Amino acid sequence: LLYDIDRYDKLFFVSHSLKNLFDSKYPELADRSALCHNQVDTADIIERSKQKITDRRFTGDFKIVTTGRIVKDKGYDIAVGAAKLLKDDGIKFKWFIIGDGADSDEIRSMVSHLGLQDCFILLGVKPNPLPFVAQADLYVQTSRSEGFCLSLLEARELHKVIVATDIPPFREQIKDGQTGLLANFSADGFARQIERVIKDPELAKRLAENSKKEGTIDFSSEMEKIYDFIG
Repeated sequence: LLYDIDRYDKLFFVSHSLKNLFDSKYPELADRSALCHNQVDTADIIERSKQKITDRRFTGDFKIVTTGRIVKDKGYDIAVGAAKLLKDDGIKFKWFIIGDGADSDEIRSMVSHLGLQDCFILLGVKPNPLPFVAQADLYVQTSRSEGFCLSLLEARELHKVIVATDIPPFREQIKDGQTGLLANFSADGFARQIERVIKDPELAKRLAENSKKEGTIDFSSEMEKIYDFIG
């Protein structure tokens, strides 16, 4: 691995946490590493979020949305567990999952076994998931691990109330208790944070307003890092 890495003059990482992990593992190559976030067209996010939703399943007084591939790293098993705890506590919600993946059948089986078909709904792949995010009352990201997570960034750009796993890449995007809530990676950890948002409208309002105050995320300077490197 070191031989292959050593062939490169520069290594760009999409988050501080990934760069720091690399630097600690290969300190002799730390002078070649740099941070460069993925390029995102924030204006396009806002424009695409305005598309009309035609899926009639997307209803409910309190709508939770999660997007992403249905694979182990995304933590959908934890999401199902959290939904079960919320339902058992009498919390009213509908949690919509947008995406597909290798673990889809397993998650559907869990939902059926726990009797969550009425409140945990897999909508499948959507060419444009942003209108669902825009019209959600809460965006939740239950990932076990991430590089940076563009879907979380999209939710931020749409100024949504967010609950996400307390992991380093998400700490770069979310100020806990200010622009979102970070949860311990467990069904109970997510259930408790989601319950806080549902039961405390003032908290939800404050989180959304703080997110809006951050304004549009500017990525214009990121490409300059690459241009500077290649001269």
